[in-house]
Amino acid sequence: MNNSSPWRNHLANFLQSNWVHLFSISLLIVDLIITILELSSSLVSSCHQQSSNNKVEKLSLHWVGISILSLLSVKSMALLVGLGSSFFRHFGVVESVYELSDESIEAQIEGIVFQFEALKEENMRLLETIQEKSKAIEKLKEDLDKSKH
Repeated sequence: MNNSSPWRNHLANFLQSNWVHLFSISLLIVDLIITILELSSSLVSSCHQQSSNNKVEKLSLHWVGISILSLLSVKSMALLVGLGSSFFRHFGVVESVYELSDESIEAQIEGIVFQFEALKEENMRLLETIQEKSKAIEKLKEDLDKSKH
């Protein structure tokens, strides 16, 4: 988002904020509910006579749905203005996330290999210590047996 105008950066950052995303998702859910209500009312109204209140309710639901979709369209157009041509290049973000995750996985693997090497060296040292202690125990047993005879 390195645009020449700071207002474009500010606009793009605002439109990509979590709050705006949550608001957009909420609007989409409300629009989905309104669409379901419109469809169900049209199914019910085909079986029964429509009253004037029902027509007004159906028309208001229709315009609320159109308003929500218009608002979301304006948001998308504003994001297009804020991001400029980079609006169409978001796939690079996903690609770089995978590259970063690959790099972090490789770093973790290297860290684990290093830990295994350190454990291997520690095990070798402990085995040598055990052998030395076993030799000392054998020598002490021999000395004990000699002193008993």
